[in-house]
Amino acid sequence: VSRTLREDPTLSITEATRDKIFSAARAAGYQIRKDRMLSELRTIAVIHKDTHFINQLDNAFYFSLRYGIEKTCLAEKVHCGFYPESFVAQIPPQQLDGVILMGNFEQAQQLALLAPLCKKVPGVFIGKINYLQEDTDWITYDVRRCVEKALDHFCGKGLCQLLYIGGRDVPGTPPEYSKLYQFRSYLSAHPQLRCVDMIEGEHGTESGYRMAKAWSEKHPITAETGPDAIFVSNDPIAFGVLRALNELGIQIPQRVSVISINGDGPGAETAPPLTTVDIHTMDMGVEAVHCLMETMAGERKVPKKVMFSPVLRVRGSSR
Repeated sequence: VSRTLREDPTLSITEATRDKIFSAARAAGYQIRKDRMLSELRTIAVIHKDTHFINQLDNAFYFSLRYGIEKTCLAEKVHCGFYPESFVAQIPPQQLDGVILMGNFEQAQQLALLAPLCKKVPGVFIGKINYLQEDTDWITYDVRRCVEKALDHFCGKGLCQLLYIGGRDVPGTPPEYSKLYQFRSYLSAHPQLRCVDMIEGEHGTESGYRMAKAWSEKHPITAETGPDAIFVSNDPIAFGVLRALNELGIQIPQRVSVISINGDGPGAETAPPLTTVDIHTMDMGVEAVHCLMETMAGERKVPKKVMFSPVLRVRGSSR
């Protein structure tokens, strides 16, 4: 009876029996609260990479997304379960009302993880490139503007000798979604800038430390030589870069300024505090849930793309 009154879609019941239950409920003066009924039925799955919630320093981006998703689900009375990609087979699709995929995956991975579920329930993707734009909502940020915000700041301060340190893109990433591609494009449009080098490696704080340390040992940064600014593709790599520069005794920002992208919380506590382009990760998580609720409620059938505009947070690592 309870499941019938809540209109549980997984319950198999004849129309005659259903009518009897609702007639008896009305005769007894039972009030069916639609808002409670719907909230009890909403269940979503959030799929992420296996490594996203192991190391908070390297994955503050995803911890912030998760906080935005979880707090919005609690406020809206939506149950959410988080599933690493290797456990996707354990998601019970018959009990699911929506799905969120977050993270930058190769095209084949994204399609394998999201496409089968989106044939049954609404979906939202959070990340740089969505290969299911015709079927799912897309929450992202403006990669080009992120790079422009950082480099505009360097230009405004007269910092023209630049070093790029970044993490490798997921194979198959289109050029326009690549920070290195946007960095090169900006240099082409600003001939007063000179790039001393472009380094790419693995993601994470330790990788940033190793890349900066190895490069600086081969190309000593002195008062006369080396870059006067370092652009880093994301905050975790920048945390490692700052540690390497501090160990080498290079003054930040007096000798070298450092700017990266993300807006991760730990950046406010580094030495010196990291200047970063904030892409509003928590708000992206909030928006993902709101988009999913719209489609789950049947309020919208056309997939949409929501792109957040970045903001430069100037702190102690840059002039």
